[in-house]
Amino acid sequence: MLRNVQKQHAAEAASGGCKARCQGIERSITVYTASITGHEATIKRHEAELASMGGEKVARPKAAAFATAAAIFGADRARVEAAAIILEPFAYSLLLELTAIVAFGYAFGHRRQPVSATVANPSRQPSPSPRQPLVDQGQPSRQPSPTSPSRPRRRPATVASSPYDRLPHVPLPRLT
Repeated sequence: MLRNVQKQHAAEAASGGCKARCQGIERSITVYTASITGHEATIKRHEAELASMGGEKVARPKAAAFATAAAIFGADRARVEAAAIILEPFAYSLLLELTAIVAFGYAFGHRRQPVSATVANPSRQPSPSPRQPLVDQGQPSRQPSPTSPSRPRRRPATVASSPYDRLPHVPLPRLT
């Protein structure tokens, strides 16, 4: 803004007859210059304060607390704090990775028990029994033949102790 006003003042002064208009522009230049001087003084004061504070310090309260706790047991506080600052991001990643491994092991670690296949010894097999006749002396046989389908088994009757026991039975899949 100061440069624009200075250019405008130079253009007015070059044209000649600048009285009231030039005085307004000169006052604007004075205000802008004083403002810039004040800002520069403030900036120099802040720079001096920063220089007196020392170097840049990053706030690491977790590392400082960890170093203080380690110093109780005789460790060098500065070295422990530096190591904690460096290792903190890796510690989170490592912790989460190990937790994921444990969670997957818990979720998928249960294996089904292998079914042991036993081979029958042919010398120990029972001899086949003779087939029952379908009709015994003109009467139909009451015993089913080995090839006929058997009746479906019924669940044993239970006494319902709660309304939930009266719900229909739905078999659940076996997990093991």
